[in-house]
Amino acid sequence: MTEFNDKADALAKKYGVKELGSWVIPSEHLGFNVFEAPSIEAVMKLFMEPVAMALSSFITCELKAVFSSEEMAKMMPKAK
Repeated sequence: MTEFNDKADALAKKYGVKELGSWVIPSEHLGFNVFEAPSIEAVMKLFMEPVAMALSSFITCELKAVFSSEEMAKMMPKAK
């Protein structure tokens, strides 16, 4: 994990990803991270880096794209 932490900023910059927050439930080996990124693919590429893949041996990771209410409103078709 230390190696990833040492390289995390450079890797995030490489993919245009910004970490907004990070939380861990140690007893469950479960981590939650919130990122701002140009796409979910950018986050996936970040976590497919070999140094990041090493984390998956002891932390569960799921990627989910979320949107603000304002972003969702723009994506919804206009009702006639």
